[in-house]
Amino acid sequence: MTLMGEIQDEKQRRIAVQAIRGSFVSLGASAVTLTLGFLRSVLLTRLLLPEHFGMVTLALFFVSLAAQMRALGLDRALIHRQEADEATLGTYFTLRLGTLLASSLLVAVAAPALGRFYPAMPLLAWVLVALAGVEVVKGLSTVQETLLSKNLAFRSLALTDVVASVTMTIVAPLLAWQGWGAWALVGEQASGILARFGMTWLVFRRWWPRLRWEGSTARWFWHYGRAARSVTNLGFLLDRFDDFWVGTALGKTPLGYYSRAYEFARYPRRVIANPLVSVFGPVFARLQGDRLRLSQAFYRAAHVILRSGFLISGAFALVMPEFIHLIIGDQW
Repeated sequence: MTLMGEIQDEKQRRIAVQAIRGSFVSLGASAVTLTLGFLRSVLLTRLLLPEHFGMVTLALFFVSLAAQMRALGLDRALIHRQEADEATLGTYFTLRLGTLLASSLLVAVAAPALGRFYPAMPLLAWVLVALAGVEVVKGLSTVQETLLSKNLAFRSLALTDVVASVTMTIVAPLLAWQGWGAWALVGEQASGILARFGMTWLVFRRWWPRLRWEGSTARWFWHYGRAARSVTNLGFLLDRFDDFWVGTALGKTPLGYYSRAYEFARYPRRVIANPLVSVFGPVFARLQGDRLRLSQAFYRAAHVILRSGFLISGAFALVMPEFIHLIIGDQW
């Protein structure tokens, strides 16, 4: 075996070790955040009314819809790119910031018209403006999270998740208990994003952003993200259009019931799939030049996700009637 081959094998072994450690760290953090998230969801469901959830769910739909204009696949592209110099990072940040500000401004401008279109939701316009501001902070936090993910810094990401979850679990139920209504749900979003921003920019910051522009790099980001854009937009329509339809056709109260049912139904996916995907995405990018190891890693990840997902989903479906009766209350 040549020296170059030995170096390559050692590099692949290090990536494998990081992937295994990252999986355990991510699953451990996921166990904490899911437990806290479940507790938070139960408390908020008991403290708030269906119409509160319905209005905020509809507002989040419009904010997410505007965010699709910046769904250029920039984060995935940066993770995929093997080498990222200062020009690449600066161009990425310029694209990210420009689309982020444009989408948030679009929500703020459209908020009064949307408020008039839904007269039964008088707070909708104000909630939209508040969530648009939260989106700006979220986008800035995502820049550092992408760099952490690219560098396989799974422990830093896991700790960020835990801190954000703890913050949300304290802030949101407290606001709901004090009678803030729908604003408690806005506070849930804002507190979690601000906690993530503090962790990623003040504690784990990997790079201090600078605005730069390199035409060839910008074109590369655009072309790489074409496939991701179509997948992301289709996924958004499949996952979120029902919120718009229920809220528009039936109103905020039915949407509140629907959003709570959907929220609890997604927990099986969150338990296994989400933490493993967050780990293996960057790992796949590192292994893109080694087809055999890439295939093996993909097979193992899919094997764990599918088998565990079916098991947890089945168990969750069996206990759901008793869960509604005993935990969140017969009013639901």
